[in-house]
Amino acid sequence: PGVEVNPFAMTVTVSDLAARDGSGEPVLQFDRLHLDLGFLQLFRGIIAFDAIELETPFVRTDLLDGYGVNFIRDWQSHNQSPQDDGRTPARDEPPKLYFGRVVLTNGELLLRDFSQEQEARFEVESLNVTLNDLATFSREGNSPYRFNAVIGDQSVSWDGELTLAPFTSRGKLEIADISHTTLAHFTNQYLPYELRSGRFTLTSEYSLSIADRLQVSTSNGVVNIRDLALGLQADDENTILTLAEFNLDDIGFDLGRRQLDLGVMDLVGARAELARNADGQINILAPFASGTNPEQGSPAADQDDRVAEVEPWRWSLETVQLRNSALRWRDALPAAPADMTFSKVSLDLTGLSHDLAAPVRYKTSLAVSDGGRLSAQGQASIAPFTLEAGLSGDNLALIQANPYVQQAMALDIQDGWLDFDGDLNLDHQVDPWTGTFSGRAEVTSLELAREANPQKLLTLASLRLAPIEYNLAPGRLEVGTLTLTEPQVAVQRSKSGKLNLADIAKSDPARDSNGDDTSASQAPLIFRIGEVALNDGTLTYADRSLEPTLATRLHQLTGSVYGVSNVAPQEGRLNITGKVDDRADLQVQGSLAALGSDRASTLELTLEQMGLTTLSPYFARFLGYSVDGGKLALDLNYALKGSQVTGSNRILFDRLELGPAVASDQAVNAPIKLGLALLRDSQDQIELNLPVEGDLSDPGFQIHRIVGSAFMNLVVKAATSPFSMLGSIADLAGLNENELGAVGYKPGSVSLGAGEADKLKVLAEALSERPKLALDLRGAAAPALDGPALLREALFEDLEITAQLDVGERKKRLEQAYQEAGLSPSLDRLRADKRVPEETQEWLETLISALTEARTLPDGALRQLARSRGDSLFRLLLQKHKVAGEQLYKREANADAPVDSERQLVMAPFELKVR
Repeated sequence: PGVEVNPFAMTVTVSDLAARDGSGEPVLQFDRLHLDLGFLQLFRGIIAFDAIELETPFVRTDLLDGYGVNFIRDWQSHNQSPQDDGRTPARDEPPKLYFGRVVLTNGELLLRDFSQEQEARFEVESLNVTLNDLATFSREGNSPYRFNAVIGDQSVSWDGELTLAPFTSRGKLEIADISHTTLAHFTNQYLPYELRSGRFTLTSEYSLSIADRLQVSTSNGVVNIRDLALGLQADDENTILTLAEFNLDDIGFDLGRRQLDLGVMDLVGARAELARNADGQINILAPFASGTNPEQGSPAADQDDRVAEVEPWRWSLETVQLRNSALRWRDALPAAPADMTFSKVSLDLTGLSHDLAAPVRYKTSLAVSDGGRLSAQGQASIAPFTLEAGLSGDNLALIQANPYVQQAMALDIQDGWLDFDGDLNLDHQVDPWTGTFSGRAEVTSLELAREANPQKLLTLASLRLAPIEYNLAPGRLEVGTLTLTEPQVAVQRSKSGKLNLADIAKSDPARDSNGDDTSASQAPLIFRIGEVALNDGTLTYADRSLEPTLATRLHQLTGSVYGVSNVAPQEGRLNITGKVDDRADLQVQGSLAALGSDRASTLELTLEQMGLTTLSPYFARFLGYSVDGGKLALDLNYALKGSQVTGSNRILFDRLELGPAVASDQAVNAPIKLGLALLRDSQDQIELNLPVEGDLSDPGFQIHRIVGSAFMNLVVKAATSPFSMLGSIADLAGLNENELGAVGYKPGSVSLGAGEADKLKVLAEALSERPKLALDLRGAAAPALDGPALLREALFEDLEITAQLDVGERKKRLEQAYQEAGLSPSLDRLRADKRVPEETQEWLETLISALTEARTLPDGALRQLARSRGDSLFRLLLQKHKVAGEQLYKREANADAPVDSERQLVMAPFELKVR
């Protein structure tokens, strides 16, 4: 380099200086350095530089590993420290320095950072510094300065005034278009997120003073950030936040007053990507997942008590504006991951400050990509937390809630829209939280299906709740009117017998395994619904476990339920009407006790004119016949107290006609048609009264199965014990129902036994009331009773013994016949053996018995007697008791009939059949 010294002018000029370090790399160089010393100031003890001019300087500064600097490293390596002689060096006052004018033009600075894992280079170009009238000692006046530097398309501009004794400075600082890469190199190791793009600009006026204490204040500050992008770890390509523009104006800071005032914070075009993984961790919280070691106290906790005496910071933020922004939420925690996008996000906050109890006014709204818009406005405070909000949701697509609904229920929302509005107030000044919500809500065009099953389970035109009043603590819910319009519920039983409504609620494995029920320790929710209004509802039912499938529907269901509540003694009322399969009239009414109380609820159901062909699959499976026609009427009355139910079921079948037989392995083995015919009355109706009693909490208790089983048992009993079904008529005649199955004859005669004629009257009445019944008549004879009777009759006829003969004449004719027949023993011997006195009826019977035993009946005598009895019975029923001829059938006579040995009657059994 060239050096020029002018001792007279006291100037030094150095030209073309270039310095390299030990590795040969340039460290310092410049084109020209000019120093102009002030001569006169020396007499005042002041080292004065009237001018310092440095042209096109270049400085290379290396920040080394361990945060050392190359200049210090190089100095220490070439200059050994003096030996410490144990003496403390004297401290002289620093010299007084004065700089009249300092000018640095067109400088260049290269900063290389080796302190981090990856090397970074920063080149500062067009570095210009101007400093005038600067002194290190106290004096009047300020020294103006100006500093300009360019780093690529980044720039720093700093101008103002300063003094050094005491040190004061005021001016304006502008840092413009600083790249994210510049900031990221120095801040990424301290920030929880990675800066991936962005341009930063800061301008502010400032005032700085260091005297007895540090004083710093700023005013009219502005921060501008453009095209900001934040990400997580470097190996995660997902960007969690992008921001088109961030503006914060009117920034004021005062260190002495410990106050920060901010004007308007304006955020435009923010795009946030929030996600929760399958472990439940939210991406933006991942950098904080490790938390703080609880064994390590916070820095504040380690300070002495004087910290508490420091005046707290005061701050204020006039307005926050978020405009034209969007939010995407992805949730992998549900079995079916959620992916929701919110657009047109806007937020306005006013009045934020260090006073956390002061109300902050807000207004926010957003649009949901799948449909709908949410908005809220009101005011809130942070500590204690209070919230006043006017909420509204317009045309919100419910389908987007599927992932969360399916966590608890096996349902799939296929369509549906939600509208709501109301006022929400929350307060957490003391535990527990208190709050209220009042408003209304409406769901329209709702379509629900079972999960993984496209068939509709529930549809409705609208579900409206208005008004709604909800109180948080104590929990209370009141709904004025809940209106269901055109709800349609499809109930199906699969081929395996499982209902599609079963197991909709999913169990919580974690809760089930722990066996915890936290709700038990909480006060129960009190609720009341003034009216549940049902408009044109429909319920369809299909049972695919039957062959063919049973299908029916309840429709035009309209009515109301009043006063549904769980607070005694509240009692509700129920009144609903409708149709079954287009023609049957249905009415349900009753009273509803408060839920959970020990009061009883009543339910009355009436059904008229229902076509029985609908129930044909049930008849086919359990009775073995299809249904060809007929109607059904029901009159059901139930009382429910807790889970206990008691009730009566009046069932009326009108003109029930069975169709062809159907093969079914579940059908009962009995003459079903006969059983039904016996249950019919003269109007061709079957009326049944079947009681029910049981516990609804018992999984095995099912009303429809119990009633169906009772009906089948009754039919089977009628079919297998037909005459037992005539018990009421028999009772009126003073007969035992088991006596109606046969009529008794006197031995050897067509005459009925005592009281047997009354049976015919009962049978005739039963047949007239049941025109579809037929009676099979079969004449009967019994050898044990009828044989001796017929032989006796023939003996009396041969001996011309009549009722008019006296005992003596009878004795004479019988003894004569005994002798003529040559029977043995002799009469004298017979009398001696029997030891019976003469002239007695017992002696006559002994003779008659001996004579009949010696005789034999002619062939066909018993069968002829049986036929005669059958003919006589047929005539009695037909002519005397007026039984229709088409209901009477004569069958072949039975010559070996049963007998009533107690009454000595020959029994002729009847057989009831269906015509």
